[in-house]
Amino acid sequence: MPSLTVPQTFVNAGILGLTIVDRSADALIKCEEMFGDRVLTVIGDVSDEVSAETYTQATLEKWGQVDIVVLCAGIEGDWHPLHETPMEQFDKVMAVNCRGGKARYTGFHSD
Repeated sequence: MPSLTVPQTFVNAGILGLTIVDRSADALIKCEEMFGDRVLTVIGDVSDEVSAETYTQATLEKWGQVDIVVLCAGIEGDWHPLHETPMEQFDKVMAVNCRGGKARYTGFHSD
């Protein structure tokens, strides 16, 4: 379940629309129940470029423009000293936390 602190803050501030992306349909249903028609929910993997393009286009189609992008998806994985961290776990954390942020930002950036 994603943290809803950021979207709740925006809704409380009067934002007219926001997009929330998550891999879990159940989490997104909860968001829809909480925020109603002020939220667009999209099932997606933030570390995947195709998914990023999908929710970027869905966001632009729904809201017409993007004024603010909050890149707050992230995972931690099991804690190990860096030299003991399995490479598969390291790659997954970097894919979500770093590559995912770049994919999301690139998708919304326009010249």
